[in-house]
Amino acid sequence: MENGWKQAAFTLDNDAAGGTLLVDEELPPGLVLNDITVPEGKTLTLKGFYPHSPNIGTRVSVYGTVNLADAEFESYPGGVQGGFKYNSLHFDLHQATVISGVNGGHYSVNAAEISFDNCRNIVVDPMNSTTIGNVTNSGVVLGRLSKGVAVKAHDSSLYNSPDPYSYGNPAWMGAGELTMRDVMWSGLLEVRGGVVAINGCTFIEAGVAASISSAAALKMSVQNSVFNGNVSVSNSEGELISFTESVFNGPTYIYGRNIRFDACEFCPDSSGTHSVNLENRSDVEIRDSLFRGSLVFHNSSLAGLAQPRWSEASAPTPTIENNAFMGPDALAFGANGYGAPQIPIPLGRNYYGDSIGKYTFAPSDNWSYGFLPAETGYAAKAYPTTAFAPQVPLKAVPFTRTNRNNWPPQIWLNGHIIGQGTISH
Repeated sequence: MENGWKQAAFTLDNDAAGGTLLVDEELPPGLVLNDITVPEGKTLTLKGFYPHSPNIGTRVSVYGTVNLADAEFESYPGGVQGGFKYNSLHFDLHQATVISGVNGGHYSVNAAEISFDNCRNIVVDPMNSTTIGNVTNSGVVLGRLSKGVAVKAHDSSLYNSPDPYSYGNPAWMGAGELTMRDVMWSGLLEVRGGVVAINGCTFIEAGVAASISSAAALKMSVQNSVFNGNVSVSNSEGELISFTESVFNGPTYIYGRNIRFDACEFCPDSSGTHSVNLENRSDVEIRDSLFRGSLVFHNSSLAGLAQPRWSEASAPTPTIENNAFMGPDALAFGANGYGAPQIPIPLGRNYYGDSIGKYTFAPSDNWSYGFLPAETGYAAKAYPTTAFAPQVPLKAVPFTRTNRNNWPPQIWLNGHIIGQGTISH
């Protein structure tokens, strides 16, 4: 069992290990781990607690096998990059393996068929495709997700981690593929290209920013998910970006084309009014959805956007139909100093909270009963009413909601049902 590597690893009062394995090794807990290489055909086993190395970014290069079940690696003191902790121990994985049961560590995926299961407080650097399951409080370096690389995550709590060892990587996802199911995502998920499929996920804090640049195309599908922060969706050249049966608990900002929402719920922003902002003209489609705040058609002050302002052209036009506007404010137009629409914005048939199904215009007071007669006592307003050309309103909520366990309960307000589970009445 005596060999040069082992003698070198234990020369400092048995408190450190490092070098190239010549035989299989199981290192006792408590050692400071310096750079280690695990050659093909050799196995390194680590169990228990290992303190941080005095060298930031200490690497374990694995070409053989590594067993990390029940191992815990101490985070570097004060080590915070972009608001997230990182570990001083960095594993370069070059062989197909399953990393299971470990607490801590930074893992670069350099080979196919590497997966992570039942881990905590890790950072995954996906330089090759990988699967992440049952992993908690862990980061994914989305800036590494290049074309041809796929990350599949399920039943985990994750965040987007900057790469603490390479400051040149972007903070957003590139041209790779990301699939998430039943994941709780903390912080901003920023996507600028690639293929994204999300189902049954919850986004806390900052929400999602989905956009594309001229150098990348994005195709994104989101189903049955909850967003608890701002959502920004921009598309000028990419494929379809779609949201289905999802809840937006913060404001949603939409720019560009080829964006669709079906059977969603939009909640008010912090002001308690606006739910969705259409920034400049758009061919966005919103159908069968519930608005608890207003839909705002806004002339953006941002320069260089591909779509013209509402006041600058008469096309493209959105498709807004078969929705239920259940808040006190239904529609608003924000001129932002650029003037009114050239022609009134056409709207499909929607429900505005009135069972009579009619609307009135009040030029002397644009905020008064833009879509409802005063005698109903429930004002779904539009401002200004002259900015819109709605088709005849519906007389009842045009959809039902079933089997939505993650949606809020029904609430009665002034004789109307609002919230998820809304039914016709």
